[in-house]
Amino acid sequence: NAPNLQVFNTMSESVKLYWINNNTGEPALNYVYATLEEGDVYTENFWVAGDRMMVTDESNSCIGVLDLNGTDNVFVLGQ
Repeated sequence: NAPNLQVFNTMSESVKLYWINNNTGEPALNYVYATLEEGDVYTENFWVAGDRMMVTDESNSCIGVLDLNGTDNVFVLGQ
């Protein structure tokens, strides 16, 4: 799996997390894995190394992509 997955939102606006399909490279916009307000943290243990997550703003504009790896997966949004 993707160890130590933690996504911290330090931005003043909320963000959404979506899975990116590894076969198509397209985000699966039909399901939001998390909506993080400022100060929120997302953790989960079912993600695997090689998975990618798209981070969007409130209007679903992409502001970043998280590339999960096999060693450490701590992401601080807004830094």
